[in-house]
Amino acid sequence: ACGQVYLLGLANPADPTVQARLPFTVSVSEPSRGLADTFVVAVNSGNIGQLIQSSPLFATAPSGRGPGLTVTIAWGGGTESFATESYVDRCAGLFVPVQPKRLLDTRSGIGTATGQPTRVAANAVVEVDPIGAGNVPSQNVTALALNVTATGPATAGYLSVYPCGQEPPNSSNVNFAAGDTVPNLVVVDLVGFPGTGRVCIFSSTATDVLADVTGYYLVNAGQPLGHTNALPAPQRLLDTRGTAKLAGGGVQRVPMAGQGGIPATGATAVSMNITAVDAVSAGYLTVFPCDTPQPDASNVNYVAGRAVPNAAIVGLGVQGDVCVFSSATTNVLIDVVGYVAPTGSVYAPSAPTRLWDNRLDVFAGQSTPRKLGANSTFRYAGLTPGSVLTLNVTIVEPDTAGFATVYPCDQGVPASSSLNFQAGTAIANTVFVRVDAAGEFCLFSTARTNFIYDLNGTTLTIV
Repeated sequence: ACGQVYLLGLANPADPTVQARLPFTVSVSEPSRGLADTFVVAVNSGNIGQLIQSSPLFATAPSGRGPGLTVTIAWGGGTESFATESYVDRCAGLFVPVQPKRLLDTRSGIGTATGQPTRVAANAVVEVDPIGAGNVPSQNVTALALNVTATGPATAGYLSVYPCGQEPPNSSNVNFAAGDTVPNLVVVDLVGFPGTGRVCIFSSTATDVLADVTGYYLVNAGQPLGHTNALPAPQRLLDTRGTAKLAGGGVQRVPMAGQGGIPATGATAVSMNITAVDAVSAGYLTVFPCDTPQPDASNVNYVAGRAVPNAAIVGLGVQGDVCVFSSATTNVLIDVVGYVAPTGSVYAPSAPTRLWDNRLDVFAGQSTPRKLGANSTFRYAGLTPGSVLTLNVTIVEPDTAGFATVYPCDQGVPASSSLNFQAGTAIANTVFVRVDAAGEFCLFSTARTNFIYDLNGTTLTIV
């Protein structure tokens, strides 16, 4: 990212060819970026089968497109080389919160190509122009924080959000049933190959789609703010079930600065999971800085009697607070997972990458794919300790209703949820999770279920 190259590799411990070449080393070369036989990593019996990330390989060339790297594997008996595809140097950036603003609403024509109400057809794509809305810069933006909602779909299906100019990825961001209204926060890469600065939303079925921008990541150019920080574990800062439901049409102020591990001064935004619980009727929640007008945007769209969560990155008011508006009477939970401040890490977006799908992948010690058991925990290992991942986590076909929580494995299961689900459904949510010192994060589920991890980006400690 921004002159740095990272190479990720996964060696199959069951492959006899791999076993015969242990130990081996990996190096890269690419003359136009000043890389010539640069050592990357050694692979041996101690790390075989793990996701191996190299140290950053510094290149003096400016960030941008490259023709591809030559990767060389060397072992005692010889060498083998191959070339990667062309790539885009994905510049890491600093987060800038904005007053939430609706960029797309196909029900009313906001942001559509014709300016008229136009549902997205089945297997069709709608484009979103964040720059045309006026609150996102036209240059140096690396990623966009969007709240994307499907409403009134004709059948069950999904939305995939990705940078325009690429093919739709093999991943989903919003999963829904017929007639549902389902949101999800998406942190979408804007430096895809080729870069267009526009966001594409693919729908598997006919539906209306809404997209609200809540912030963006800007290439680091000496800005004093915008670094990403993760809390050791999620912290619950609001639970109205212990007091009284938030009344329909009401607004509740929630202090953030100095609470739950958030600094008393300096924080400009917080990353959180917001859940509506036991609403008396369908409605929506909007979370915004208390010193700004309530925006025409939503974070959580809920139905009566269910628990509906969604992630959000929300700017703080001058008093270090956020305000929550609810259109209908409901309980509200807020679990804070991190914050944005003058110091910390920078964020590098990536094209959606599937890390795990236990409908296809096999648990350690097993021979066939199977569901995670009820009240069980799954550890995902081999990651960079201390980094913060942006994951799209999908629960698929749970046996019963329940909830799942994603958290660093060095912490106990927190008193918070990342996803709340019904039996037999598919539901997705964006999760920000810190990787612990052992390079792991965990998922706990109360129900037997399938689950999927899609990686959308990670923090880097380099600038």
